[in-house]
Amino acid sequence: AAPMLYSRGGRGCLGLWRTLRPCWGNNSGSSRVRVRGSPLLQFRQISQSQSRQRAFKPLSASKSILGAFVCTGLCVSGYMYMNCTSTLVADVYADQSNGVMAAERTLGGLHLALYQYEACPFCTKVRTFLDFEKLPYDVIEVNPVMRKELKFSTEYRKVPILVITDTRAGSHDNSPTQVQLNDSAVIISVLKTYLIQGEKKAIEDILKFYPRMSYKTERGKEKFEFNNRHNIMLEHSLSEGEQRIVREEVRWRKWTDDVLVHTLPPNIYRTPTEALQAFHYLTKISNFGETEKIIGKYVGAVAMYLVSMWLKRKYKLKSDVRESLYDAADDWCEALKKRKFMGGESPNLADLSVYGVLSSIEGLDTFHDLMVRTTIKQWYYRTKHAVGVNERRYDVNRDEIWNITA
Repeated sequence: AAPMLYSRGGRGCLGLWRTLRPCWGNNSGSSRVRVRGSPLLQFRQISQSQSRQRAFKPLSASKSILGAFVCTGLCVSGYMYMNCTSTLVADVYADQSNGVMAAERTLGGLHLALYQYEACPFCTKVRTFLDFEKLPYDVIEVNPVMRKELKFSTEYRKVPILVITDTRAGSHDNSPTQVQLNDSAVIISVLKTYLIQGEKKAIEDILKFYPRMSYKTERGKEKFEFNNRHNIMLEHSLSEGEQRIVREEVRWRKWTDDVLVHTLPPNIYRTPTEALQAFHYLTKISNFGETEKIIGKYVGAVAMYLVSMWLKRKYKLKSDVRESLYDAADDWCEALKKRKFMGGESPNLADLSVYGVLSSIEGLDTFHDLMVRTTIKQWYYRTKHAVGVNERRYDVNRDEIWNITA
């Protein structure tokens, strides 16, 4: 029974890691390398050198025992998891958007299908953008263990993935064409560019401005990054004031992915009680049986409580990780400078990114404490009101997509 548990549980553990890992690392593959911004924006992004790699050190006996316990807990949790089914300111963009408001925008003939994990903050960030822009979309919940839903994507195996199907007539064989967008920041940037250019340029052409670039770490492991992923592509020149607005938006979009998101897991798993609460939510939104919910909830909570201690050290958070989260919220509120939104009278992409990530923990004690102990509450609910209703149309399997678009 033990070999079967560790074999099946190991795959389940991997699935559990895939579900939770987006909170811990950049979903594009690496946050170490920054690339130069688009020349179309007429400014350069601030470059950042690669961080030094830590050398491996022999583990003490106590740490080895602790590691074995964590692995066992994750494997048991994974075994249970195997059965889981799975404006920018208006003045800057007004010239090319022709004054069209978000509520009036459509992607006529384009069908959007979002492949996601429900609790992933990068996925909630994309859903926030789609909801704000009033773009209807379908959701395909990916099984984090087998990931059969992503079998069509051979090179990119992470979420979120947005598949855009063009059902409009005019193709040479009259069949729908599809474009795959990878990485939450790229998805948002490509769609925003498409919208502000009045849908004059094809999605495929816009995507060429966000090439995937690979590199190797000091240990020889291949990593990749999407160039320009936080930038919007404009066809007109910007004034100095407009460039300053754009740089601010880009900076805080990066900050969301590189700083804010890393403060969440150590907080939601900060204590055994909070870890239980988080796993209660995770099991509730997944298709666990009653027995599996109990086992997965308690064993998984213990394992992730221990992992959160490692994450706290990795990201150099304060001894009380709540303080690091509060500091991040204070930094954001200070950057708002008494504005309703960073975008002025309407949320820009930085507002939507921060809100989207924080909305992934709404309902947990971490979220409640954040609202009470910082001044972010008014901005958060103001943004929530601006985002509006959920534009999600269906929760479907990929095999059903063609039937919907036909």
